[in-house]
Amino acid sequence: MKKIFELKENNKSLAKNIKERKAEIKKTQKEGKYAGRLQYELITVKCMYREYHIAYCLMRGKLYEEIEKPKEENKLKKESWSQIEKIKEAYHEENVCVGS
Repeated sequence: MKKIFELKENNKSLAKNIKERKAEIKKTQKEGKYAGRLQYELITVKCMYREYHIAYCLMRGKLYEEIEKPKEENKLKKESWSQIEKIKEAYHEENVCVGS
């Protein structure tokens, strides 16, 4: 099993990846090229980041309502919740500091 600090590091690398992909999309579009594949990859990474971020926050003791307040059309689907549960199972929940 992995530790929670590894989950946080994973979130940081995903956030960096998102930033790099956005810059790559912008550069590609400025060159007048098609960026559809890059945009699809960005959406995929953003969804992954969202799931990992929610799992991390839930493991730290936050309620879902404290993490995000999505609009009705942007609520998490069952598949995302099952992925969040898998992420939580993959990481240790001991050594988790819950704020007071």
